[in-house]
Amino acid sequence: LVDVGQIRGHVMDLTSYDTRFTGTSENKRAVTETADKFSTLGYKITLTCFAPEKCGFVAERPGTDKAQDVLLLIGHVDSVNRSHAGADDNASGVAVMLEMARVLSEISTQKTIQFFVTNGEEQGLLGSEFYVQSLSDRELG
Repeated sequence: LVDVGQIRGHVMDLTSYDTRFTGTSENKRAVTETADKFSTLGYKITLTCFAPEKCGFVAERPGTDKAQDVLLLIGHVDSVNRSHAGADDNASGVAVMLEMARVLSEISTQKTIQFFVTNGEEQGLLGSEFYVQSLSDRELG
C-alpha cells in the first residue's frame, strides 16, 4: 500500500531546490509544485497566505458520513536559508503527507481529510499561527 520509493522521490524533489526559505522564488515554486501534486490526487486546494507571496495551502477531501469531522495533518514546506537544506525539517514530513494523500485518495473515508502544508515555520510558526487565527470557533471545536 505505502510506496517508500514515492516518499524518497518527494524528499529528493523538495531538497533539489537551492533553498526553500520562505518568500524566495524557489519556496514559491515548491509550494506550487507540492499543491499541484495534491490536486492531481483529487484534493481541493485552498491557499493560506500570511503575507503577500508567503503562502501555504490546505489540500482537502470531504468525508462521506461525518464530513464536519476533520482529520488535519500538518507539515511545512519551508526550510532554513541554506543550500539544499531541510530533508528532515520538513521535506520528509511533507513527503509522507503526499504518500498518505495518495493512499487515502483510493479509499472512502467518513471524516474529511485535510493536509495543511504550511510555510514560514522556520521564522516563528508564521503560517500555522495565521491559519489557527483564521478558524472559526466551530472549526476550533
